[in-house]
Amino acid sequence: MQKTFSSLLYSLLFLVFIGHAQAVEVAKTQSFEKTLNGVQSIVYSVPIKARALLSEIEKVELKEDQPLPLLVRYYLQKATVDLLLNDPDKAIEAANRGIELAQNDPC
Repeated sequence: MQKTFSSLLYSLLFLVFIGHAQAVEVAKTQSFEKTLNGVQSIVYSVPIKARALLSEIEKVELKEDQPLPLLVRYYLQKATVDLLLNDPDKAIEAANRGIELAQNDPC
């Protein structure tokens, strides 16, 4: 009887330990996922804000008579933002325009 009780007690302790270990693992996974979601939110929110600023520049300030180094920087930034937002065709177009302008730079 004593041996049966000890076996039952050890079995219960083992189950509690396994349950606790699984709960800790789930908590770690949920914490990791939450942090990863936060990173993803930041990664996409910053380029979205940058795209909005670039669009504003296009409407108001972007003129071909801007200094050439600034135009090259503009197209580099535009290409980077488009690439981060998974728009490779626009990124390539902007990068090519920046390269074209840079090649025309007399410096």
